[in-house]
Amino acid sequence: MKRELTINLTIGAVIALTIIVFYFSFYGKQDKANSVKAEQGIPVVKVKVSVAKKGDIEIVRVYTANIEAERALEIKPQYTGQIKNIYIEMGDKVKKNQIIATLDSDGANQLYQQKKAALEFVNVSLEKAELQKKAKQAELEKARSLFEKLLISQKDYDRAEMEFKNAEIDYMLQQAELNQKIADLQQVAILLDDTEIKAPFSGYIGSKSVDTGSVVSAMTTIATLVSIDTVKVHIDVDEKDLTMLDNEMPIVAIVDTYPNRTFEGIIERISPVLDNTTHLGKAQIRIDNSHNLLKPGMSAKIKIVVKSQTDALIIPINAVVNNDGQDIVYTTSGGKAFEKIVKLGVRDEERVEVINGISEGEWVIVTGQDALSEGTRINVQERI
Repeated sequence: MKRELTINLTIGAVIALTIIVFYFSFYGKQDKANSVKAEQGIPVVKVKVSVAKKGDIEIVRVYTANIEAERALEIKPQYTGQIKNIYIEMGDKVKKNQIIATLDSDGANQLYQQKKAALEFVNVSLEKAELQKKAKQAELEKARSLFEKLLISQKDYDRAEMEFKNAEIDYMLQQAELNQKIADLQQVAILLDDTEIKAPFSGYIGSKSVDTGSVVSAMTTIATLVSIDTVKVHIDVDEKDLTMLDNEMPIVAIVDTYPNRTFEGIIERISPVLDNTTHLGKAQIRIDNSHNLLKPGMSAKIKIVVKSQTDALIIPINAVVNNDGQDIVYTTSGGKAFEKIVKLGVRDEERVEVINGISEGEWVIVTGQDALSEGTRINVQERI
């Protein structure tokens, strides 16, 4: 009887265990199937991703401006006259004080000779006046000695004194006349020198406006002279960018004429004031042109690196989404998207520096963010 009871209990336990295993096996599969079905009901967002990696990044500003000569001057004569000779043509290189033209100097030469002769005449008169003064001074000293000995009258002494004073006045007048004649001659010498029109500095003849025989005045431009060993440009800078510029900051210039060549320069001056209407500030840039390839009037693109960062963590700028004033990115893990707040630094047109929020090597989503939220299932279509 006892043995039968033991057998029955064993059979019952086996049956119970079989039922339990069957139950969990059946309903476990059912729950898993239900879970899969539930996940299959959640939409999967197709995205493209890019990896966060270290590199260098720069903020570059590009401006368009016209090239100007370092110095430019209209050369004009000092007085009216006729061009006797002209020694330059457009494009000629000239040195400082080189004669580029002469005016007819016959009249000036004649006037110079007249003034010179007048000076010589007054000089002779001055010498005579000096001798007369010395003679009258000697007579006065003699008269004083005689007067003190009561050998001549007061009248004779007064006459000697008056003659000396008159001689002294005449000498002074002749001296003043001589000084005036010297000044007159110097003025004519300047006038004569001005018949030679000279280059005030070294450079190139930009244009020539007259020919031999032309009658010119102080208002007539003989030629234009430009210095282009260095050239300059002026750029209009937005008030926000103006704060990022400094004197001596390097620049690179590019012109269409030489598309495969760059020209280096520096910021030379920055205006301390902005235009009241446009709110733009002026900056003057000096560019080396030692090869004289750049010409005034050329259009140039000026590139300025206003800020840079080396060994920065960089991601595509289109990975960043602004959410209620916070910059966020979506990273990927296990087929899902996860939202992370990031702090950004230097940015250019396509990339941005991430100061903190993600790590090097993380994949960030660059397309499809509008359909994402925390934990959204994703399907990576492309890794950029």
